[in-house]
Amino acid sequence: MKIFQIVLFSAAAALPSGAVLAQDSIDTVATLGFSSGSFEGNGYTTASLGLFSDLRLSNGFGLETTLGFSRNNDDFGNVDLSSFGIAPTFAFGGGYKVGAYFSRTKLDDGIDDISLTNRGVILGYEIASLDIESYYGTADTDPALVGLDIKDMGLKVVYDVSNEVTLGGTLSRTKLKASGVAVDVDGFGIAATYAVNSDVQIFGGLQQISMNDFGFDLSATNVGLGIAYNLPGMSGLNPNISLELVHNKLDDGITSVDGNEVRFGLTIPFGNASSTPRGSVAANVINSERSSLSPLVLSAF
Repeated sequence: MKIFQIVLFSAAAALPSGAVLAQDSIDTVATLGFSSGSFEGNGYTTASLGLFSDLRLSNGFGLETTLGFSRNNDDFGNVDLSSFGIAPTFAFGGGYKVGAYFSRTKLDDGIDDISLTNRGVILGYEIASLDIESYYGTADTDPALVGLDIKDMGLKVVYDVSNEVTLGGTLSRTKLKASGVAVDVDGFGIAATYAVNSDVQIFGGLQQISMNDFGFDLSATNVGLGIAYNLPGMSGLNPNISLELVHNKLDDGITSVDGNEVRFGLTIPFGNASSTPRGSVAANVINSERSSLSPLVLSAF
């Protein structure tokens, strides 16, 4: 049960603010979201707010900040998910960068709550159109799951093919170890966004986590495809409304269960921030969490 608790208690989201100062910049995007879906005949709704901010200074210092909150409502009651993350980095000559990350996620069902804290180091390479990042870190829970050791590692690549097209991909592994028994949870994600014109954007992505230890196969997958439309006549702002269709699947190697979801969003980008809605499958790949566990839960909420 500990593995499934960790999966359910991981998560996070995204938030921020924007402006540009000389060579310094703050790019921010905020999304207010609502979704409705069902899983094997059980209906649910989710309201969410996600913020993501990226501060860049001309001396090479950068600071990525995320904030998120969501409330999931189904026949069993409400579940609140809140998250905070911060990742300072420093860029050297030639595009290389180093940094650290810290994030905390809390899940509260009104009776019990549990939080997951992740921390680690970042090593990456970034030029105008390409961003490559690797990370390694540890995690712990509160209340503590006695004897459980959690380690995270992974790689993320984001490539701006052109002004209209962005591609992203992630590979990750979270190692869980307790009482001498180790289990690997592997993550994989791909995403793409395409600006059809100045008003319309299409975005899509796929995320999957899987375990196959001890002859036991378990995978959880979600696939999302959406469209965003810029609202006209908003002086000083460039908000968009979005619609995303998401298919979710759980598979234990013998049987599988499926669910579908419709997500609506209102997104406001500031500065040069991406207008892709926070909380979409595509955004959760391109701005992925540094864990195999968090991305899928984040997207599911």
